[in-house]
Amino acid sequence: FPVTISGALILGDSTPDAEGEIGYASNQVSVHDGTASRALLQFASTLITKSEYLPIRYAEADDSVTAPADAAEISTTTAIGRAFDAATEEGVVFWWDVPLDYSAGIKFQVVYALMADASADNTVVFGLSGCSVGNSEAIACSEGTAVTKADELGTNDDQYQIMMSDWSDAVTVTGIAAGEIAKLLFYRDADAAADDYGSDVAVIGIRIKYQAKVNASFDYYRDWE
Repeated sequence: FPVTISGALILGDSTPDAEGEIGYASNQVSVHDGTASRALLQFASTLITKSEYLPIRYAEADDSVTAPADAAEISTTTAIGRAFDAATEEGVVFWWDVPLDYSAGIKFQVVYALMADASADNTVVFGLSGCSVGNSEAIACSEGTAVTKADELGTNDDQYQIMMSDWSDAVTVTGIAAGEIAKLLFYRDADAAADDYGSDVAVIGIRIKYQAKVNASFDYYRDWE
């Protein structure tokens, strides 16, 4: 990230080579003391974890899977969800603008509401797969192997309560790269034996977690040079 010292914004990967010069080298801010470049601030890592929320309103239909009900208010809660059936596998597609600071990894978490009270050990199963396209590439990309996430419910989980699943394992999004558009196929895996919650769930949105570059802001600033 850029550092401001005495009004000067420091950008780029320059190692100071004269007394008093300040610069950024590798993963440290450094200053030249007349003899050598000395580290002022050392970063433990050049990667951080970031997340992004995708509301269900952003989701679109896809020919590869049956679409859930249209988006609607969940009872009188003001929350908007789409009801995913308990007996039929239903899904949608999110088109995700892969951030410019994206480095690696995709995991997902589901935010949803129950449409009926749950029983002990009821489980809902969700899945996600994806692929990514860049400029002049075919839109019809092939998603990688889907990763599923089972969310266990209990007797304390009641109708119209909001639920947040744990984070999934890593999802392989085929060909993903910063600045591209990723097609994320999300579905309720109602056909799975593990999904034994016998009612619809109203998906409100999903969260995407990924690794991002700490120094990506340098790239942003360079775009304006």
